[in-house]
Amino acid sequence: MRLALAVALAVMLGLSGCGGDSSSAAADSSSRCVDVPQDLQAAIAAESKPGVQITPVDAAAVKSDDFKDLYFIAMSFTAPGVDDPETGIWATTVLKADANGPAGVMTGVDGFAHQFTTWQDASERGVNYPSDDGIQEAKACLE
Repeated sequence: MRLALAVALAVMLGLSGCGGDSSSAAADSSSRCVDVPQDLQAAIAAESKPGVQITPVDAAAVKSDDFKDLYFIAMSFTAPGVDDPETGIWATTVLKADANGPAGVMTGVDGFAHQFTTWQDASERGVNYPSDDGIQEAKACLE
């Protein structure tokens, strides 16, 4: 299942190309903020690294202007041994989940996503952290 998701993301990113200027953030990123359903937050957390179960606290997403049909999700979470909630960034093609997990392709974007979950590294599929449009904007949605 993960291989199919990885291939789908590779195709999607390869066909989408980059457009827009990722160096200029939206003047008001809050207008781009989208709620992330609880079931999708749970699906992200379900891929916690062995022995480290993360618990979602809050999440918001922003559709990237640099990729066709790609959302960056900022999710704050708690974990054993972590005093204050941390915020990680994931990328997905669909903001839905079902019984099998995310309905679209899901990858980890930043260090916290990689440190606490086992999602494939989005950089292997062309995502440039932290500069791609939507990454910093998604983080700002939680501030």
